[in-house]
Order: sequence, then C-alpha cells, then structure tokens
Amino acid sequence: MLDPLTALSIASSIVQFVDYGSKLLSKSYELYESADGTTIGNAELEVIAKDLQDLNEWIQCPLRPRLVCSGGAKKSDDVKVNV
Repeated sequence: MLDPLTALSIASSIVQFVDYGSKLLSKSYELYESADGTTIGNAELEVIAKDLQDLNEWIQCPLRPRLVCSGGAKKSDDVKVNV
C-alpha cells in the first residue's frame, strides 16, 4: 500500500505526462494540416518580427526624405515631425 503523498506524486506525474502528450499531438496535427508547414503562433511571431525590423530601420533612418533610406520604410510611412 502506498502512502498518500507517494500516490499523489504518481498521479500528478501521470497527469503531466498526459498533458504533455496531448499538447504534442495537438501541435503535430496543426503542423500536419498547415499549408506552409508552420504553426499559427510561429506565423504571427514572424509577422511581429518583420514589423519590429521595419520599425527599427525607420527609427535609425535620419530625419530626411525616406527615399534616401534603404529598406522597408516607404515614403507613405513618413510621420510629420515638427522640429
């Protein structure tokens, strides 16, 4: 016979194993069903990273016409700055 603490420990280990297995199967199925081989979360993170890169480039670009700057910042993205 197991003491109550050991039984609780075994039960919690089983629940953690089942939880991990279900998450693994869920993500595997999501990858299998996706058209481009990536999860929704990864696609969202890719868009966020691209937006951050564009914002970083825009911030580093000196205050001059955006056509002089290279990269993703476009003339239509200009923000009027009163100096």
